[in-house]
Amino acid sequence: MSRIKKRFFEMPYCIVGFHFPHIISYIYHNLIEIILFYMKNIILFLFLVLGSCNRNNETSSSIIPQPVKAEQQSGSFSINEKTSIIAENCFADISSILISDIEKTTSFKLKEDSTAQSGIIIEKCREQNDLGNEGYILDIKKTTVTISANQAAGAFYGTRTFIQILSSCNSCNIPCGRITDKPVMPWRGFMIDVARQFYPKEVILHLIDALAMYKINVLHLHLSDDQGWRIEIESLPELTNKGSKANPLFNDQSSGYYTKQDMREIIQCAALRNITILPEIDMPGHSRAAISAYPHLSCFGGTGKFDKSNPRDGLPFYDPVCPGKETTFKFYEKVIREIAELFPSEYIHIGGDETSKTCWKKCKHCQQRIKQEKLADENQLQNYFATRIQTIIEANGKKAMGWDELFETGAPPSFAVMAWREEQWGIEADAAG
Repeated sequence: MSRIKKRFFEMPYCIVGFHFPHIISYIYHNLIEIILFYMKNIILFLFLVLGSCNRNNETSSSIIPQPVKAEQQSGSFSINEKTSIIAENCFADISSILISDIEKTTSFKLKEDSTAQSGIIIEKCREQNDLGNEGYILDIKKTTVTISANQAAGAFYGTRTFIQILSSCNSCNIPCGRITDKPVMPWRGFMIDVARQFYPKEVILHLIDALAMYKINVLHLHLSDDQGWRIEIESLPELTNKGSKANPLFNDQSSGYYTKQDMREIIQCAALRNITILPEIDMPGHSRAAISAYPHLSCFGGTGKFDKSNPRDGLPFYDPVCPGKETTFKFYEKVIREIAELFPSEYIHIGGDETSKTCWKKCKHCQQRIKQEKLADENQLQNYFATRIQTIIEANGKKAMGWDELFETGAPPSFAVMAWREEQWGIEADAAG
């Protein structure tokens, strides 16, 4: 999928620390409760809007997203402290997560027992099927629950459906039935802005658990913006020494950053739950935090001023980094190399939205670049910048992704585009291939 449309799946971008700054503190201190209490209804709403899963009249209303097929049968499976977990070796990690979740739900501390004749079985599918990597069959009988899948992702999703059903029961008696399910949409994403409002590692780990329950498979972390730089870059220590600190002159809301070890723990936790962490380093705009750490990145050697001639939603923009200086690209070479080494994600997101170009018009370096590269204007200069960054990303074995403004200014066809403004940009980007 070369172009990716973003609309409802990443709505938290509009909630956390952007349009509603006065509720930032409340959200920060209550994020986990908010997520766990509202996630069920939010995810249901998203899947209804996007049509991302098939509907079946027989489907239990307790399962979100609704599975492809659900058949209810007579009888029930009773779970108790003597129930055994029987898992194939390739599903050992999934078994451990399931045991922990059952304990949280019922207080029963189950154990794995490969010799047991009944219990909860997690196994590879034995017959040819069309489940793919993320599909599963959940077969609940009176004495045995069997979760069958081709790959670990599908087996894990089968356990999520089982936990949802168990959580919805008033007792530990689970109705018998057979569920066959696989996702329709391969990219099921959720975005959180940790740049404007920083959330500690523990919050992100809880969030991953909540997202996994509803089979979300991409967590998009907005790691840099004007208000903060949130990821350790060892070759550029001032990004976190200075860039992660709230600046009261700009009414920033929070300080903090993730060490590489923090992020490795987040990535590992996500991977066990079939979630890919998508890193976003916003550029060339939304870069005040980076410029505050390394002032030479800007056109005039500082964080610049609000550009009130280019507002969106009444919000003026700060000066972006300078694409006329080679030192800017040297800086991003270091950033991207370390990001690529840290994150397994196929993509690196570079933002590209809301870039004020007023200072570029006055900058001798930018104007010289426009002349040397025979560019028509500052819009083409941004396209030049994006193309150079894409080359760096691809040299590090990754693919480039950005917001729809890059498509609007003529990003290369191989650039994956997320549309955050109007739906038309997603449609046009998809049509362009």
